Amino acid sequence: MRRFVYCKVVLTTSLVWVLVDVFLLLYFSECNKCDDRKDRSLLPALRGVMRVDYGDVSSRRALRDALKCKPFSWYLENIYPDSQIPRRYYSLGEIRNVETNQCLDNMGRKENEKVGFFNCHGMGGNQVFSYTADKEIRTDDLCLDVSRLNGPVVMLKCHHMKGNQMFEYDAERLTLLHTNSNQCLDMPSEEDKMVPTLRDCSGGRSQQWLLRNMTLSV
Repeated sequence: MRRFVYCKVVLTTSLVWVLVDVFLLLYFSECNKCDDRKDRSLLPALRGVMRVDYGDVSSRRALRDALKCKPFSWYLENIYPDSQIPRRYYSLGEIRNVETNQCLDNMGRKENEKVGFFNCHGMGGNQVFSYTADKEIRTDDLCLDVSRLNGPVVMLKCHHMKGNQMFEYDAERLTLLHTNSNQCLDMPSEEDKMVPTLRDCSGGRSQQWLLRNMTLSV
């Protein structure tokens, strides 16, 4: 029985990765913030699924392409356009600081609270961020927002009007430039080691960030 359950998990996981690809990461991020205790009780199992070796799915992806199956993004655009999932993005996954090897983390916090900074765990959840085609750094329906020089980096509802929520990522320098302040996202200060900050751009390693699943096309 146990072997059957494991096989079922492997088959289900491989099927999901074929159909939805990296959008699965957003599901784990969403579930991590569920208020429903029953939903949250599934988290250990869901994280386990992320580590399941589901094998080579290239033949299934080739079949998907041969049958001209619609991508999951088509479903979001045409069937469920009200979804909070970003449909056009440059990266989806962790955002890792080169100097500290730690990641941005929403820490389970809510709107108007500061974004956090924590050891990278590679299990999605609170560390799944998308860098969108609108140049937002987004977690769920919240975007990183900075309203003043050296100001705190907080999470506010995405307004899609750029301004305080616009960051330019330089894939060569690995910097995230906040366009309104012309400052760079930096590792936390000594005063608060759990919260990233903005500082004048210096080109140092503390201002370099690696974006997971980075692509220059959307």
